[in-house]
Amino acid sequence: ITALMGSSGAGKTTLMDVIAGRKTSGKIEGEILVNGHKQELSTFARISGYVEQTDLHIGSLTVLEALRFSALHRLPPELSSDEKEIVVQAVADLVELRPVLNKTI
Repeated sequence: ITALMGSSGAGKTTLMDVIAGRKTSGKIEGEILVNGHKQELSTFARISGYVEQTDLHIGSLTVLEALRFSALHRLPPELSSDEKEIVVQAVADLVELRPVLNKTI
């Protein structure tokens, strides 16, 4: 997990938008490397997640339900429901969310 910190207006969101391929206007120069290799957006989108500061969640969902909702919409449609659930559980373990899985957001 990486944290990007800085004061308001320092360019954190702009930097993240450029890295995530969401910034399409303005002048963007240079190259983006991921683990020393030129970034490919299709691959990068599969290995990373970017939660914007204005990201919205349904407040009545539990953490587990929110993870399942995200998995349903982000994971490839070829994956079965059982396979998606395995990913959800692995993510919950990876980011140590087990104690709060049944709490509402």
